[in-house]
Amino acid sequence: MPLKHSRSTVTANMAHPHKDNERGMERCAGRICSNFWVERNGEVVLSEWRVALLEAVAETGSISAAAARQGVHFRVAWRKLQEMEDRLGIKLTERTTGGPCGGGTQLTAEGVECVRRFRRFTAGLQDLIERRFAEAFEEA
Repeated sequence: MPLKHSRSTVTANMAHPHKDNERGMERCAGRICSNFWVERNGEVVLSEWRVALLEAVAETGSISAAAARQGVHFRVAWRKLQEMEDRLGIKLTERTTGGPCGGGTQLTAEGVECVRRFRRFTAGLQDLIERRFAEAFEEA
């Protein structure tokens, strides 16, 4: 699964971002916020929310239960799963219908691997961003 396009957005939530003082910048009170996602051909394929949806499917065995856990309607969750599969060109989930247990959805090996790789990519990024923010905006 080679992904060549990634993009990140980092925003700071500061109390007075434009207020200058004699040292050049008023003390920043707030926290840094960040969000990372992976794109292919300019479209999101993996994000924190999408990966959490995949994890919820793996844990619950159900798109409906995963949607409820993520706080969205079934249709939204189903559409996001379809978008990921279409954009990546691989099956992330395997659905079964009916049967004695009523069917369900599980992640494919590729789906498990996508989750693993995204978590590996994002591991430690929030700590790094918070450290860099503290270094850049600490009081002089």
